Amino acid sequence: MGKNKLSTQATTVYNTLLELSWSEPYLTFEHIQAATGIGRSKLAPTLAELIGASKVLHGNEEALGELIETYTPKVKGVAYGYPFDYFKSYGEWIENKLDIN
Repeated sequence: MGKNKLSTQATTVYNTLLELSWSEPYLTFEHIQAATGIGRSKLAPTLAELIGASKVLHGNEEALGELIETYTPKVKGVAYGYPFDYFKSYGEWIENKLDIN
């Protein structure tokens, strides 16, 4: 599958997104930054790398009465806003983490 290998940081951020998305359907830049501790200047290109690799769906969503910019990890090409509706358990969901090479 690997024409473009993800950076270690991108893989780590993707795996964090998987963890967060189990219980939070609207992940914003601020959520991701708080969870990873990565500064804005490094996190922005890392998220761009994931979006470019089709690992993350990025866009605007209406939530709680406002338009917010969200990032949703893709699993097997699908972005699940509510993964618990499709996966039997958190364990099954988290099995989709990427290996850090």
